[in-house]
Amino acid sequence: MLKDDIKKVLISRLVRGRHWGEAYTHNIRRFLPKHLRGEKVTDEAIEELIKQEWLIIPKYKRGEPMFSLNPRAESVKEIMQSYEEYGNAA
Repeated sequence: MLKDDIKKVLISRLVRGRHWGEAYTHNIRRFLPKHLRGEKVTDEAIEELIKQEWLIIPKYKRGEPMFSLNPRAESVKEIMQSYEEYGNAA
């Protein structure tokens, strides 16, 4: 699975689960197949989503980052456009 495919799956699952702003989830890797959860490409995909400001880390719980989608207006438009373009990737 390519990095872009991983990003599509993560965004799709976060949008469908309504994880925006303070509605965070601690383990976004669970959305992926087991063989990709600990891979370097998965870490790179998550880092790219954070750099694009699509993913935010609103808080840490027990030392683990809690992830959610960025609720800022321009980010919402970009995320939803990507989500609609790729449909249900997960």
